[in-house]
Amino acid sequence: DEIYDHLKTGQIYADVSASTPTVKEQVWHRIKDKGVLFVDAAMLGSLPLDKHKVPIMASGNGAAALYEKMTPYGMRITCASEKAGDASAIKLIRSIFMKGLAGLMLEMLEASEHYQVSDQVVKSVGNSLDGIAFQSHLDRLITGTAIHAKRRAAEIKGSIQLCNEAGIECPMTLASKNKHDLLDSYNFPEKFHGTQPKKWQEILSIMK
Repeated sequence: DEIYDHLKTGQIYADVSASTPTVKEQVWHRIKDKGVLFVDAAMLGSLPLDKHKVPIMASGNGAAALYEKMTPYGMRITCASEKAGDASAIKLIRSIFMKGLAGLMLEMLEASEHYQVSDQVVKSVGNSLDGIAFQSHLDRLITGTAIHAKRRAAEIKGSIQLCNEAGIECPMTLASKNKHDLLDSYNFPEKFHGTQPKKWQEILSIMK
């Protein structure tokens, strides 16, 4: 509201706040009658580190205009869509994985340091993950986890007990156990007649 009266037709209005898609849509609906080109701009990297070259995911009716204007200055902008909120959705959903992964890494390292097996654990996990496309990891881990959720939940119980015995708080591991229990409730082995599906979309289509 503070800048509403100063907005003019053809201006590029870039909102780089870390707001939810709903908030970005509300901002757009509030100002669209001014004829501005609105950009939902989500930064996907470190601003202090990358400065103006920080990767930006952009959406909204002004995303293409921002790309054309600022790319020559070295800004790294990717246009997601013309819908306000899509860029913020991508950023915040991506954070579920990136921040969650960091949390899991920390719990893993706390436990491995306590038991003095960090080198072996890191090497073992690296052997499982290195050199494989992320899409392949998604398909393998999601489908395999769905089919074997019951057995894997039981294994995670052991991981939780290990952390408890070491005096290590493990909220991420507890959350993983709860997610496996949820997957087990869908009874995927019966739904897929004992076979393992190939793509993660097959699991999500049932969970919907």
